[in-house]
Formats: sequence, structure tokens, C-alpha cells
Amino acid sequence: MAVVDLYSQTDLEAGNGKKFPSLNGLGTQTFTAVGMAVVVAADDNGSVYRVLADIPSNAVPINICIHHGAITAGTDWDLGLYEVNGGAVVDKDILADGLDLSTARTFATWNNVGMTALDIVNGTQTLATLSAQANPSSSYDLTLTANIVGSAASEEVRVTFTYALI
Repeated sequence: MAVVDLYSQTDLEAGNGKKFPSLNGLGTQTFTAVGMAVVVAADDNGSVYRVLADIPSNAVPINICIHHGAITAGTDWDLGLYEVNGGAVVDKDILADGLDLSTARTFATWNNVGMTALDIVNGTQTLATLSAQANPSSSYDLTLTANIVGSAASEEVRVTFTYALI
């Protein structure tokens, strides 16, 4: 084996410049947005909770934590994108698909469950790129969709979204 000294980004190593200047290990400013939804027993399957509004489409997800108390039988939730101002769905499970909220996730439990639909290949893509829209919007609402909402007397679900802008 040989000792190597390489940039972590192949475009930079090849001398092609900084493809993702804010994400290439040189440091970047990150932003954190926190939103909350309240789930109540009267909510039906298919309910959409717009936990964060007007997130820029050039945001690259770094971390998405979801904290909540146990929602009995709330076993299928998605995290995705909708058009702003009460607009239509873009992709309801682009960030996470089939989340189980029936077991509590506390602040003492570090989690990144909001990004389970992303992998290393698309981990540096913007929301606009991930949306796969021919004409991406300038911003999106980050939403939780309750496919199987379960039942809760009144349970708060907190989403903490950390992202970089490129």
C-alpha cells in the first residue's frame, strides 16, 4: 500500500476548482432552523405538517434531527418538500421515508433520522437538485407527512434542520 495525500473532493484533486466550495473541508457557515408541529388525536392519516417554511432551495442538508414524545401507533411518517405558501407537494419523502414516531426520541438521543433517504452520493446536493424539478423553486417548505398518524393526546414533534448554502 502507498501513503496518499489527496483532497477529499475529486474535482479539487483533479485541478478543476472548487465544485462545492462551502462543503470541501475548508469550512463553511451553517444555518440551523427549528420548527415544531403539534399532533393531536383528531388528526387523520395523510396530514401534512409544515414544520419549516421558506427554506432556500440552494440549501445542502447537513443534519436533520427529529425529537418527540411517543405517538402511539404513529409508525409511518415522511419528511419532504412542498411548495411554499401552502403549495403542492414536490416530494413528500425526499429526505426520510417511513419514520416510526411510536417510540420517543429525546434530546439526549442524538439522531439524524431526518436524512434517512439520502446517502453519500447525494449528500452534497442542494434541495433544488434533490427535488429533480425541471424548474426548481427558490425555496421550499420542509414537511412531515403522517401516512399512519397514530394517536396522541397532544404531542409536539420538533425538527432541527442544519444546512449550508452554496
